[in-house]
Amino acid sequence: MSTPQPSAPTADTRASSGRPFGLIVVSVLEALAALSFLAAAAGIEFPGINGKQFAILDSYNIVVPVLGALSVAAIIAAVGLWFRLYWAWVVTVLFTAIALAINLLAYAWDNPSPGRLLIYVVMAFYLNQGSLRAYLDAGRGLRP
Repeated sequence: MSTPQPSAPTADTRASSGRPFGLIVVSVLEALAALSFLAAAAGIEFPGINGKQFAILDSYNIVVPVLGALSVAAIIAAVGLWFRLYWAWVVTVLFTAIALAINLLAYAWDNPSPGRLLIYVVMAFYLNQGSLRAYLDAGRGLRP
């Protein structure tokens, strides 16, 4: 009689909640991004976010409303990802693409943030993995 061999670990590591660990990390990062938008709207400066990124918005006096809207959208996207909603994946991919563009432009603005850029690059690669998209598709079937 042969003894069953343990299966090899897969790339789709699941947390105790049944969600992929990477999805939990992306949801938390999205929520942290929302908090950073709120902090920037309140005028709090910290590494990676300061007035240079919002100079164009500031010239039109719309920094606070735009950052407030971004923070609400990021919180909604984080919650949507938690509940496996396809539209939340789309919003998060768009946020990630915009953040990548802004972080690349930050080098031209002489305000680089390599750590933040690395986080968004990793998020972009993770969000486009087939296993994550299959997990989200299997969740609710809300993909168009």
